[in-house]
Amino acid sequence: MLEPCAVGEGGDALCHELQEVLSFLEHFVPWALREAQECDLGLDGFQPLFAIKSADRELTVAGWAIFIESQRLTPFRVRVRHDESGDAIEWMECRLAVRASDGQGIASWPWTAESSPDRGL
Repeated sequence: MLEPCAVGEGGDALCHELQEVLSFLEHFVPWALREAQECDLGLDGFQPLFAIKSADRELTVAGWAIFIESQRLTPFRVRVRHDESGDAIEWMECRLAVRASDGQGIASWPWTAESSPDRGL
């Protein structure tokens, strides 16, 4: 699924394969949430803090998901395992968001280019 890649100057560059995985997740995760929990959340993208090969044919990515409507951040973590051919996903586990401190709704933080909150991961 992912080949090793060098991170560019400043840590901003993502390898092509990771960009493809994140693009897929932007569309798949909201669909899966609608199907499983009747939850309609639009995601504008993901800001990964790390991506590692966590086992054979398995990838773990964690960081911040960005909501379309509010442009606020919430933590996410995805583990995905592909089949031996690399053409299909065998299974995926996705954790998105944390409960707000008052127990109502989803906790989120403002998006800023200068810094990302380190809470919740």
